[in-house]
Amino acid sequence: MRTATRLLDAGKGQAALTELRRLIALHPREARHWDHLAQGLLKLGLGEPARAAARKAVELEPDSGWSHRVLATALEHDALGRWMAPGCDLAGAVAAQRRAAELERDPAIRAHLGFLLEHGEGCERFGEGSRLDEAAAIFRALRQEGKDPERDAEHVQILLRAGRFADAGPLVKDLPPGPLQAAAQLAVRAATEGAAPAVAEALRLPSADRAAILDQAAQHLVLARRYTEAAALLDGGAPGSSQSAQLKTKAALLAKVVRVEKQKPDPRDPRTLVVRLLRAMFDGGAEWEAVPEVSGQRPGAPDGPSLLSADSARAFRQALRGASGLPDRVALDVGLSLLEVRQEGDAARALRLVATSPSIAVPLAFVVVKEKGGYRLVTQEPLAAGLGAEARRLAESGDLAGSRALLELARQEAGEALEGRPAAVLSALAP
Repeated sequence: MRTATRLLDAGKGQAALTELRRLIALHPREARHWDHLAQGLLKLGLGEPARAAARKAVELEPDSGWSHRVLATALEHDALGRWMAPGCDLAGAVAAQRRAAELERDPAIRAHLGFLLEHGEGCERFGEGSRLDEAAAIFRALRQEGKDPERDAEHVQILLRAGRFADAGPLVKDLPPGPLQAAAQLAVRAATEGAAPAVAEALRLPSADRAAILDQAAQHLVLARRYTEAAALLDGGAPGSSQSAQLKTKAALLAKVVRVEKQKPDPRDPRTLVVRLLRAMFDGGAEWEAVPEVSGQRPGAPDGPSLLSADSARAFRQALRGASGLPDRVALDVGLSLLEVRQEGDAARALRLVATSPSIAVPLAFVVVKEKGGYRLVTQEPLAAGLGAEARRLAESGDLAGSRALLELARQEAGEALEGRPAAVLSALAP
């Protein structure tokens, strides 16, 4: 193994793998050589072969805690050897690490199991589906066996992300004094006692340090979807701080944020289509019933708008995360709460809806046409081409007024009617 390690360190990957396979040939029933091969393959970015080698080691020695740990590590990587990236086998890694923790009661092994449980969909830490309560239980048991400042800090973070502020309180007091402890303490007080006591405590902080501590405390609250307390804490603690204006601005935005499940968009108002559609894209299932404008055009249907495809839904979620730097659910709360929709066109025939939000990088545009019983979503980006096709359909059915309304919207989307541009043709059709 030492020879293979030296070869890997020297960048001679193929020679290293040859050496590891030579050892396996000499000792085919010893799991450790398969484990070493798995580790070597991972170092070279070969995720799938590494998983196969690690599984072979477990097959040979199913009671080896180390082999289960190596398997967990292999499954934590995707096919290209990237750690905790989308494509990792999180469920498999948790199962392997759990078995390793049963075989070896080492606190570090159990702590790593807790770490894996903090992850959710897409192998994202604190992502959708993460099992924070189970992770917290592991760290609580470890704490009862002996305090560890690093594990205590992680335990606090898990409890805060899970919204268990009362449980976090006693642990926060044991954290080392400093900005991290101060921020966690403010968040706990705001969530458990109300904003006023937390603001009073914040105002006692040195003005030079207060802004950073307030910002971190508000972040703890936001990530737990406690927007009202976060806004009140920032607003009350901002005066006299080094970044008072910035904190006040952030507080004003957070004061508008409401959890998506508490938002009640009126389906009779066509402007709420955007909110209802984005909610359905995010959650799926029964949420589509609140979007009659796309009835019969579910994701995957051949005539359905491309925005409703699975790829577009994933892109939407990624855009929310990328623009806001927040977890999916928090990003949706913020995005929909701050969404502004502009309505253009004739409500009796066709409307163009343009939605903007600080958490959406570019405006979203949709067109709906008025039909018996409500509106129907016609198309979204690129608008002009899709509207032209729908206008032709309406004209052929005898609805010339409706066709003209759509052509007018298409002309607005296509831009100025300069020679050689689509708008020039559209202007001739709908002068």
